[in-house]
This record gives sequence, C-alpha cells and structure tokens, in this order.
Amino acid sequence: MRWLTEHWELKLVALAISVALWLYTSGQVRAEKTIAVQVRASGVASLPDRYRVSAVDPQAFSVQVSIPESQVAALRTQVEPRFEIAAESLAAGEQIFPITAASLGLEGDVRIVRIVPETVRDIRVRFDAIAEDYLAVEVPRLAGIPEGIEAGIVLDRTRVRVRGTREQLDALKLRGARIAFAPVRLDDVDSGLAHERQDVLKLVARDAPCEVAEPITATVTLRPSAGSRLVVSLPIQVLMPPGAAQALRIELAQALVSVTVRGPENLLKALKPESDLTAYVDVHEGFAAGAAREVPVRILGPGWLITEPLSVRVAIVPAGERR
Repeated sequence: MRWLTEHWELKLVALAISVALWLYTSGQVRAEKTIAVQVRASGVASLPDRYRVSAVDPQAFSVQVSIPESQVAALRTQVEPRFEIAAESLAAGEQIFPITAASLGLEGDVRIVRIVPETVRDIRVRFDAIAEDYLAVEVPRLAGIPEGIEAGIVLDRTRVRVRGTREQLDALKLRGARIAFAPVRLDDVDSGLAHERQDVLKLVARDAPCEVAEPITATVTLRPSAGSRLVVSLPIQVLMPPGAAQALRIELAQALVSVTVRGPENLLKALKPESDLTAYVDVHEGFAAGAAREVPVRILGPGWLITEPLSVRVAIVPAGERR
C-alpha cells in the first residue's frame, strides 16, 4: 500500500486539478432554447400620472438563447419584461430599449443567439401627455322589458369627461365619436307592476375608445302599459237596508251585466273577474215600494281599474206582491 502514500502531495494536487477541469468542462456544455417575449403597456413603469403609453413596438417576438445545461430546468419559456422610463425621455415622447438578457429579465448565464424576426433590433416605447375633453354619450338600449310594461330612460348628462392623448381626443371629436354603454337589462322587473316607478342606475361604458373619467347615471322610468280594455260579465249584487229583505223584494231587469273595464295591459291579463270584481246596486235611499228606476251599477275592484258607466233598471215591490 506504499504506492498510495508515496508522493501523496502530488496525487492530491492532481485530484484537485481533475475535479476543477470536470467542473469547468461540464459548465461549458450549453443548450439552445427559444423564449417567447410579450411586451405590454402595463410593463412600462416610472411614467408620471399625466402620461400614458401610446404604442409599444414590437409587442411580441421571440429570442433564441444559449444557456448552460445545468440551468435549462429553471429557464422560463415566456417572459413579459418591465421597462423603466427615464425622466429625460419624457420630452422626446419615446424611449428605445436594447434587447439584452438583462433588459428581458433573464437571469444567469443566458446569451441571446438570435432574435425572431430578425428585423427586430430593439423595443421602442412611445408615450404622450394625457389631456381631458368631453364626448357625447349614446343612450343605451333597454333590453328584456317584460310584456305589458313601458320603459323610458333619461341620462343625467349628454356629454361625459374623458381622458386620452390630445391627438387621440381630437381624432375622436373630428369623427363625432360617442361613448357607448352596455344595454340596461330589465329582466328582473315584475310584470305585475301596478304603479309607475323610477330607478337610478350607474351605466357601464362598453368598448370605450378612451378612458371615461367620470361616472354617468340614467333614470329608468317603468310603468304599466295603458290603454287596454276588457269586457267581463258579472252577476249583480244588491245592497239594501238591514231588514228590508223581509219586507221588500228587489227586482232587477237583468241578473248579469257586461262591464267594460280599462287599465294597464299587464294587470288586465292577470285579472280574475270572478274573484277580483264585484258588481252591485245600492238601494238604501230614494226608493219607495212599487217604484222602478235606472240605478248605476258600481264595481268593486283594484284601485287601478277604470270602468265605463252603466246602469240597470231596479224595481222594489212589497214582499208577496206580484208585478
């Protein structure tokens, strides 16, 4: 075993050199991978509040990178880089960023081999100062109105304050652009609505060409549809003084009357005449036995109901007497 211990110092140095060479050569084995790059306006930082990103070019591209095989597992296949706008670039309205591993946020020993497409050389971010102006608004559509209900809408203003670049706002005004809103849904309105009501709603801008800087509301008026009429047949009830039924007999020219009633369409459709309506004549006063005259027929029913006037001939005779 002397051969193991002879010249041990030289053998230890040789081992150390071998290990170092192995580590060095293993670190030089590299692989090539492709990374998708997505550049978004939200990734642009350090812009003052009165500025807005107006363009990013290019918005998407890919890079082929070379990376040690030992780092492949940790490599991201898609990145969304962040860019800091320098204060001195504000006056120029744009800033150009070189495409490097550092600017893309790639960590470790990553080398960019190729950019696809090859015409891409850098990333250009343009920005403009924000202006405010007013654009006309478009009255939203009312959707889902229940049958028998009438609905109207009034906006609290006809113009709304908006934000955008001066160039953008001038172009919108030149072509007469309007701010559109999502339809106002009325599906949950009770179809049995009996009285007019008003709801104040906050509108939601839809596909707005610029930022809407203030809320806008609308007053929606709901009412039952008017003008419908219905003809119903009802038996006539007699309202007389207590005890009169034993001494007097009431004779009606007809036992049933046809009554024309009017009211909101939705409520008339739900009306049940046999249980909701009562027709009667009142003979409490002004009658003498043996007299006959025309008496108005009164209708008891819902407060919204309107009835057309009608009468019936009523005669009162003593009990037991025949006419």
